Amino acid sequence: DLPLMMVGPPSGDEERVRELITQLGLQQRVTRVGAVSESELSWFYENALALCFPSIAEGFGVPLVEALGAGLPIIASDIPPTREVAGDVPIYSAANEQRAWAEAIEALVSDQRLRDRKASEARRRAPMFTWERTAAATLAAYRMALADAV
Repeated sequence: DLPLMMVGPPSGDEERVRELITQLGLQQRVTRVGAVSESELSWFYENALALCFPSIAEGFGVPLVEALGAGLPIIASDIPPTREVAGDVPIYSAANEQRAWAEAIEALVSDQRLRDRKASEARRRAPMFTWERTAAATLAAYRMALADAV
């Protein structure tokens, strides 16, 4: 009975996603929100039960960092980029394992202690991702590249 809110700009397969929602008869339970402002995005993170991140390929995973910062439990695809960003915080599943995703969602819905523990883990990991740390790492990478170029 949970609503699913798909937040973010349309993807390349937007038409296929909308058709699938219709084929499965999920129009009343799945809302494709689309692109939102930063304040609207914050609202979604603050009011969500969890972030479900079923990515099959990822460069970095900004939504993961945003969810960590919001102290939000995460269910994520078990791929190297999500593990690199989110560590052991999420409940992991293979992107194509629908039953495992359903079980992970059910576990978070039915177990307040699990939600609280995962939210606490997210808040502890979030400080790894600050603009200051990003700037320092970027500067260090530039310095290393320049040193190798000389």
